Amino acid sequence: MINDEERFADLAHASTLSQVERTQVVTESGEVLGTIAHLEIDDDARKVTAYVLSSSFRGRVLGHDTESVKADEVLRLGEGGVMVVPHAVAVRLRAERG
Repeated sequence: MINDEERFADLAHASTLSQVERTQVVTESGEVLGTIAHLEIDDDARKVTAYVLSSSFRGRVLGHDTESVKADEVLRLGEGGVMVVPHAVAVRLRAERG
């Protein structure tokens, strides 16, 4: 539970929602996949299940589906608001675009 006082110390350095929503997502090799637009959250488990990427103007016009990075695909959070994922995520996203 978020309001549990015993968890306050653990949450002290947690990112705010607005910080997460501006996080740039890159592969281990440095390929930029996008910026996080919003989170998908499992309300019952109270955890993030995926990070939905912002779509480009072109993507919205062409009617492309939204792209997301699954929470378990995240390798690490780098310095300066960067989320690092495996190259396989970029491959999956390209395949989903068709």
